[in-house]
Amino acid sequence: MQQSIATKAYIPINIGQVLNYSCNGDWLADQSMLLGTYFIPSYTKVKSVTVQFSGVADDVGVLHIGDVLTITQADDPNAYYVAKPEYLTHFNVNKTFPISLNTENVKVSAGTINTSVHVCRFSGSVNLRFNYSN
Repeated sequence: MQQSIATKAYIPINIGQVLNYSCNGDWLADQSMLLGTYFIPSYTKVKSVTVQFSGVADDVGVLHIGDVLTITQADDPNAYYVAKPEYLTHFNVNKTFPISLNTENVKVSAGTINTSVHVCRFSGSVNLRFNYSN
């Protein structure tokens, strides 16, 4: 008698709150911080990733999933900017993106893209779900 083994249709990566983020306000560049490298078994069968990426940023909040997907606050059509007391954009991306991984070890980083000098800030949370094809 042959038994089937139940497998999950997804792999959750619950990073949660991004802590200890710092950046250089005078450096105009992507200043993402590595949050970790995550092992994704059967990576060639991953068809999409569901992203929950929310927070506040000065200037542009950014999330990198390996070298195959970059998500910014612009992926939230409802993001809004507050000028006082600080210049911050509030965003909440909750969306599924098609993805094709090229390795089982996926680096995830988040932070800000600094586009104007003197100030650079980011505070947010990240949760991912790698979804497999049938």
